[in-house]
Amino acid sequence: MRMRAAACVALVGAVVTGLTGCEFFAPQQTTRSYSASDGVNGSVGPVDIRNAFLVTVDGTDASLIVSLINSSATARSVSMQYNSASGVTTQSVVVPANASLAVRPGEPVTVTFSGLTAKTGSLLPVFFSSGGTSDQLGVPVLDNTLPGYATLTPSPTPTPTPTKTKKPSDGESPSPTDTADPLDTPTPTPTP
Repeated sequence: MRMRAAACVALVGAVVTGLTGCEFFAPQQTTRSYSASDGVNGSVGPVDIRNAFLVTVDGTDASLIVSLINSSATARSVSMQYNSASGVTTQSVVVPANASLAVRPGEPVTVTFSGLTAKTGSLLPVFFSSGGTSDQLGVPVLDNTLPGYATLTPSPTPTPTPTKTKKPSDGESPSPTDTADPLDTPTPTPTP
């Protein structure tokens, strides 16, 4: 009887050890820190960089999508440097004290990276700096075909279009906003 009890205890111990053995040797995913989003995270001084990524249509111009969180009691300037066709380009934003700032199209603050040669799916090196500290992040480049990203592409630069001006008809005096067409102005003829 004692032999059976000892064998049973030994068998239970072997089963428990066998079933939990992988926990001791394999790394656990829940203990690894990672960004559970499309973007990357970092920090520069008291400013945290959250979910930074770029959205582009053609790989030349891209909208920066990022949330910047300032935990200090003073406003902080955050600079972003990247390599463009014209060389190293720097853009800056100011993050209010003890506040967060959403940078993306449709928000009050937008940042467009221009002159890129970035392919969708690549990582663009971007140097974030604030208060003397910096962090280089490999920022993912995404396209606007993904759900929810169609409105995040850079806005096209508006091109000026000529407007037609109204000419006064006979008997009307021109208003201050009317302009004369140079072709309709009579050419003075010299008098002998």
